[in-house]
Amino acid sequence: MDGILYIDVSCQLSAQEVGGWTSVHMRRRKLSMADTWSTDDPSHQIYAEQDVDALVVALEASEVVIGYNCTAFDFEIIRGYRPFQPKRVLDLFSALRERTGQQIPISSVSKGIWGSDVVPSGVDRIELWKSGNLPLLADACANQVRTIRKIHEYGLEHGRVAYADRFGRVRQVKVDWRV
Repeated sequence: MDGILYIDVSCQLSAQEVGGWTSVHMRRRKLSMADTWSTDDPSHQIYAEQDVDALVVALEASEVVIGYNCTAFDFEIIRGYRPFQPKRVLDLFSALRERTGQQIPISSVSKGIWGSDVVPSGVDRIELWKSGNLPLLADACANQVRTIRKIHEYGLEHGRVAYADRFGRVRQVKVDWRV
């Protein structure tokens, strides 16, 4: 699994503050903080808004970028600063949507696999940004990246993941997340 970069991006503004959820709106939400973890250098790297160029370099240098809703959310926020194109992307959210026809939150996957939701919501992270609690925001971003990596690794090991549906029932989904 060399050359894998896991990513999570937090933003400064909510969808309501920028007027919607389209890619144009997403690019207005502004990056507050991004966290990555690479198989080539297994440590967390934090990027602030002024570090977007370095973040893009890391994204484009990686053989594959893995995230959860990274295509429609994380990448669009970054593209609000500059264009870029990763070599290869595995968006776990999109992969699950293709298999189930549902938009499954990462918290539901966490509940399905481990029985608990350990992921702070995006709204919580916007509030951390606005209150200036950057250490707690950095911890939340790192926790999200760890969760994304663990979900990916679980899917690789078991060939399936579980999620809690909207009624709280645990459902299984076969996945092939080899990269």
